[in-house]
Formats: sequence, structure tokens, C-alpha cells
Amino acid sequence: MPYRRFFVKHRTAPKKLSIPKIITDKSTALANTEEHNCRLAHIHILPHNSEHWIRHIAFRDYLKTFPLIKDQYQSLKEQLSHKEWRDGNEYNQAKNEFIKKQKNAAIMLVF
Repeated sequence: MPYRRFFVKHRTAPKKLSIPKIITDKSTALANTEEHNCRLAHIHILPHNSEHWIRHIAFRDYLKTFPLIKDQYQSLKEQLSHKEWRDGNEYNQAKNEFIKKQKNAAIMLVF
């Protein structure tokens, strides 16, 4: 996603993983930088007021407005956190149905 910046904190220091601290070119990214189980956290940064930023902020605000939905989403994420995933895409796919359902509900509220 060319509009997004993605930062990863690994469980192990980059030096011990034999990867550079900063990877600026996809060709220098080693396979172990993509391993889901090696990550402690990751952060996505989007351009302010971009379409993607607005979508993420709208979903956040929707969850703040509807605590019951927020609790359901939190429960889903907690359940999913106990599973083993090949990668973040598989985890995201598991959340996708819930998010799409809520996104559609939020759109109905606006119109």
C-alpha cells in the first residue's frame, strides 16, 4: 500500500535476527520481517484526512458511540488472539465479516 507507512517492533532485536534496523527497499526485506509470530507490535501510519485515514477514524468513532458493538469487537479480537495465524492477512480476514457488517450499519445511520 504505497500510501501507508508500516512500522514493526520484533520480539527479538533486529541485530539478532540478522536484519537491518531500517528497511527502505522491499528487495532488502528478509522473510523473517514478515513472520507474524516474531512481531510484538506493528503500527500503520496513514496520511491525515486521506480516504483510508477517514475510514479508520470513522470506525473508531462508531465503536466509541456504540459501546455494545465495541465490546463485541473486543471480544472477537480477544478470541482471535488465542489462535495461531500464518500472517496478519489471515487474522484480518477473520475480523473482516464483523467489520463489514458494522461498516454497513454505520453507513445506514448516516443516511
